[in-house]
Amino acid sequence: MTSGLTRPGNQTAPATFDHLGVATSHLPGGHAHRSVIDTILVSGGTQLMSSEPGDLVDVTVTTGTWQVVANGGGGSYVTDPDHTGLVDSGVSTHLLAHAPWSDAAVSFAHRSYRDLLFRYPTAANRENLAARIRSGSTTRASVAATITTSDEYRGIEGRPRIPPVPAP
Repeated sequence: MTSGLTRPGNQTAPATFDHLGVATSHLPGGHAHRSVIDTILVSGGTQLMSSEPGDLVDVTVTTGTWQVVANGGGGSYVTDPDHTGLVDSGVSTHLLAHAPWSDAAVSFAHRSYRDLLFRYPTAANRENLAARIRSGSTTRASVAATITTSDEYRGIEGRPRIPPVPAP
């Protein structure tokens, strides 16, 4: 199950689904990459997310409550209180469980951080950005442009400063 920046809203799975599986793999010696798994908690079934360290697993719980518990293998799982649905993630995966977003602006703000910066926003950052989108003080295009021109996006944030080469 997937959605992107242009398809916000509640996610649903067909009633006939009782098992979902997603596997991400990183080839040894290959180019480093990370993956995003965006899924829902399906009641009555198990979803095994075979993910690599550093991947993001974003779980929407469409109804009721949930809990996030260590899975004993270095990862976590999300389940409802009666354990009728389960999402199990891999070792050192960044797992987030949440209710459906309140509106399209909140969904866009969340997915902008997640998909472009590869991290989850704080609740305050998500709500602040959503409020600015709703009020018209910023646009979705402006948000994307700001993120994709940032040092964080370009991967130079936090790197040690390289001293200039002295003139001869």
